[in-house]
Amino acid sequence: MIPQREKLSELYRRHAGNTERIVRAYANAERRGEVARPKGAARLDADAYARALLAEGLRKGWLVAGR
Repeated sequence: MIPQREKLSELYRRHAGNTERIVRAYANAERRGEVARPKGAARLDADAYARALLAEGLRKGWLVAGR
């Protein structure tokens, strides 16, 4: 499995920051079992979790196009 931040960073670069494409691609990767979700995040569906993770990455600065 690929770490969440690594997968999201890859998708952020691939989709040039396009929020909808990133969310869709990340949620699909999660459904395919490519990334694991922490135990405490089960209340969100895959799309909502992808949006939350994307927002966190942008807010906290670990999600940067050049990384």
